[in-house]
Amino acid sequence: MLYRIVYSITVAAAVLSLSLASTYVKLQNLKQENNTRINGTPFDTTSTISFLECAMVCTDRDSCSSACYETGLNLCHLHSACCPELEVTEGAQTMRKKPVAASCTCPIGYTKLDNQHISRNCYLFGGLDHCLPWQSAEDICMNTRGAHLWVPDSKDEAEALREKFGIGDDDADVWTGAKDLKNNGTYLFTQTNTQLDLDNLPFGLEGGSNRGRCVELEIDDEQFYEDGYWYDIYGWFWDADECDEDELYVCEFPVVRLDTFCRKDTYTINSNVKN
Repeated sequence: MLYRIVYSITVAAAVLSLSLASTYVKLQNLKQENNTRINGTPFDTTSTISFLECAMVCTDRDSCSSACYETGLNLCHLHSACCPELEVTEGAQTMRKKPVAASCTCPIGYTKLDNQHISRNCYLFGGLDHCLPWQSAEDICMNTRGAHLWVPDSKDEAEALREKFGIGDDDADVWTGAKDLKNNGTYLFTQTNTQLDLDNLPFGLEGGSNRGRCVELEIDDEQFYEDGYWYDIYGWFWDADECDEDELYVCEFPVVRLDTFCRKDTYTINSNVKN
């Protein structure tokens, strides 16, 4: 009787573990293909009892972008390849992370936000001791093909960047990619060709009374006089300043779709992950 109880508990635990593993893998939105093997040398190989366990190992390793599980050998090969080359092999299964690891989509030196629900783009901070005029900062960003000066989309993004790079919370001025190209009061984000309306901002308030040609974003205390009273407001302020001022800068690199790099996306199975 005791043996049966222990056996039943063991089986139930195994089934629960498999179910949890399957759910875990599905939540990671992995892409899987059966009867394929990844060409190339893995950076690590470990023993696992199933494809699901192999997938879990890969999802827990930042350096793993794809993996191959060999059923007959119970071996899990971990790869850093973002777009792995595949060959047909009976009894093998391959998978790729989705969304992919930052190393697959960010240029060298760039990094992603800790919370990618805010933005999946890549960012490079010039440093607290490296302030530059607007054009010099833009030139540095454009040295990386596809990158440009920061285009702020939301307060959450601005706060996440401030926290990630330690930009500070008092009188921190950061260049944006917006500039008045024709000196006519019309501001454009030069690389995305989208307009910035200082009277209808995506977040924050306009700061400063004199409009220069290049737009910075700052977090600071600002005082406003209205109806005989001074008001002290703390938050994000957009300020069109003179372009030759030295300010902090952040470069932004839009997230890259792997489909533009991979010859084909053959990973199609997600909802029916099998061991």
